[in-house]
Amino acid sequence: ITGVIKITDGQFDFNVTASNGAGDLALKQTIGVLRQEKKYTLSAWFSDVSVNENVGARLLIRLHYDTGDYADLASNLITTSGKHKHTVSVPDGKILVNMTVWVYAHAQAAGGIGSFKANFIQLEKGTFATDWYPNIGEFADATALTALTTEVTKQGGQITSNSNSLTALNNRVTVAETNISKKAESSAVIALDSKVTTIDGKVTSNSN
Repeated sequence: ITGVIKITDGQFDFNVTASNGAGDLALKQTIGVLRQEKKYTLSAWFSDVSVNENVGARLLIRLHYDTGDYADLASNLITTSGKHKHTVSVPDGKILVNMTVWVYAHAQAAGGIGSFKANFIQLEKGTFATDWYPNIGEFADATALTALTTEVTKQGGQITSNSNSLTALNNRVTVAETNISKKAESSAVIALDSKVTTIDGKVTSNSN
């Protein structure tokens, strides 16, 4: 870990019932260490927390050392909604290899029962739990999707415009065809009438 590791922005629903003592249901992930830091902070948002006095949520970081041993460092019991964090320190002289993080429900005694939701889980160096923000890839995806939607809308508008233009052209062609047809019929009638008049004149002349 060199900065912020966003473990997940998905929501996890936790339910726990313990009739014979402690019990847990864990979300677990192991993360490699690229650069040694003295302190690390695990944070998460909790909502819909409904627990009795014997159960709650916990954040836990297991520190794996190069000597093969490890240390489990858990937070206090979380029983309220909101953002919670858990900061751990690497002991002097210890070399960290990797870390395993847990978000889990924990019943401290028999009769523990409860439920909660957890999301926006992230691990980062230092002691400050920063807010969750989309990374560059998520911004890029959102920008690309917006651009695509805009382009599709633009193309849709263009298609509609072309369709309207085609409809108008068809209307003009239809009108033109009608006018041409009317003119052709009118011309034919005039020509025919002229011929009949001429013939009628000749017939009259021959009769005389």
